[in-house]
Amino acid sequence: MASVYSSRLEKRKQWWKTQLREAEANGRGDSTSQRTNGKGLISGLDILQVRIQAERALRKAQKCQNERSL
Repeated sequence: MASVYSSRLEKRKQWWKTQLREAEANGRGDSTSQRTNGKGLISGLDILQVRIQAERALRKAQKCQNERSL
């Protein structure tokens, strides 16, 4: 059971890391997969929101993983 949980946790962490990388790349304008908000390139505020969400999710995932390993 713990193995299944760890696998899901790792997948979730990787997904958030990917989101964070894409948001940062979009902010620099060097991503091959530029996302748009309907008006042009993704805005700085959108990048910040993705970064905050990703960092929170990664901290939460790490906390859960630490609690499970006790």
